[in-house]
Amino acid sequence: EIAEVTGVQTCALPIFAISPSGEDRIDYGMDGSLTLYGVQKRHQGKYRCTVSTVSDTAHAEVPLRVIVNAPVITRHSPDIRVFGGTSLQLECASTGIPEPEVRWTLNQTVTLVTGELYPIKSAIAGVDSGHYQCTASNSVGRTDQSISVEVVTLPTLQPEYRVKKGSTVTLPCLASSPDVRTVWSRGEGEEQGGSSNGGLVLGGVGEEGEGEYSCTVTILSTGQTRTLHTTVRIIPDIVDRKSVV
Repeated sequence: EIAEVTGVQTCALPIFAISPSGEDRIDYGMDGSLTLYGVQKRHQGKYRCTVSTVSDTAHAEVPLRVIVNAPVITRHSPDIRVFGGTSLQLECASTGIPEPEVRWTLNQTVTLVTGELYPIKSAIAGVDSGHYQCTASNSVGRTDQSISVEVVTLPTLQPEYRVKKGSTVTLPCLASSPDVRTVWSRGEGEEQGGSSNGGLVLGGVGEEGEGEYSCTVTILSTGQTRTLHTTVRIIPDIVDRKSVV
């Protein structure tokens, strides 16, 4: 006889010689029965029990066919942090019988996206950052998976800063954090110390302070890097010829 199940199956058989995996819940009854909880497609197959006495051994087989299976998410994107303007696809693959339908929400708001992939084109912090949740469902049940996306926005650094000699100028950049590293450098790589908010403060700028500066920001979890460049120039003094005697 073939046992057809929808979620929990009890087999009234004596003793099973099986090696369940860590993700399986199996109970052995005092009457020799075997109970499988949360039956999945992988449990399908032939089960054999063996009874031994001093003089004889007998066994019986029971085929198990799984005709329905609640959704199981088999693969999904990890939490991710990206720079603004980056394009990416979130993934949420699932299995089940009947085949599950996958829908997505963003910050608890239902989106129009369905299927295993959620495309994000040219990510914007105020639009695409947040908590994504994919829900795989069929007639048997549903399961969810959350994915966090943070879009890192870089400040605007002007191509050139023209300042008066002896004045102070602040070059903006992103502050360092446990997740993001910011490094300022000058010229061919001479590192400069930035402020707590990530900017570089140049005080009393003279001729020696002129030159090219760059701010390199690295997302530590992915190694993704962006570098901003600028130049500092001193405004030459303007002499009023009429004041010259």
